[in-house]
Amino acid sequence: MNELRYQLDLMRAMNQKLSAKERMYRLLCDTMDYAYIYYSFEKNTVTTLGKWDDFFDFQILDRRDFVKLQERVDEPYVLALREMLFLEKSGRETDSVECMQRGKKTWLQFSSRIFYEDGRPTDQIIVVQNITKQKTQNEELLYMAYYDSLTGLYNRNYFVRLLTEFLRRAKEDNRLVSVLVIGDELVQQFGSFLKEFNGDDVIVCHLTSDVYCMAIYDPCGNKSVEHIHKEIVKRTREPFYLVGGRCQLYSSSGYQPPTR
Repeated sequence: MNELRYQLDLMRAMNQKLSAKERMYRLLCDTMDYAYIYYSFEKNTVTTLGKWDDFFDFQILDRRDFVKLQERVDEPYVLALREMLFLEKSGRETDSVECMQRGKKTWLQFSSRIFYEDGRPTDQIIVVQNITKQKTQNEELLYMAYYDSLTGLYNRNYFVRLLTEFLRRAKEDNRLVSVLVIGDELVQQFGSFLKEFNGDDVIVCHLTSDVYCMAIYDPCGNKSVEHIHKEIVKRTREPFYLVGGRCQLYSSSGYQPPTR
């Protein structure tokens, strides 16, 4: 009888300990700015934790509801998300995907981990976090690395990188590359005009404070250096309209006729 009472007391103490740990884990999840999904393969049950309601306006009651997550992301990311949600089909343990929410400018990262025992999946944890701020910062840094912030044209470093590729291709294809250097005072408006020339075979950069540079791969026809130079001269003969009035440009540009 005493042995039975001891076993009951031991089980009660273990349950209390488990309940305390469960409360601690839930508090930790609620403290983090993440949403969590826990799935038990053995019990076929799903539990959502953390800031789930801040992320989604629906509940996941069983694994069939995972399709609701797929419906909330833009089409290009659906397949990758589906493969991550059912990760055990590929036999992998971990995976993560970045998806944009459908109809929103919000980026979410889904991370999944499958736990195995004797080769069988037993548990799955899915973590959802909002990475919009990081994505925006990365895109801004990437933009700054390649583009001039004032005009939106390629910056000097990226222009030289692309020009090097032009020269490599021209050498292989026995073609020419023309380089046109333009200087003017109305940097921003004139830069917007020059940006219209950007294409697969024409690149424009803001070289210095008041100088632009253009490279033309295989210059001929409407993308010959002579034609583009005439278009630039023609545009500079027309006034640019600024806040408070209009302004006539007096710019200089020049090019070296191509020679083989």
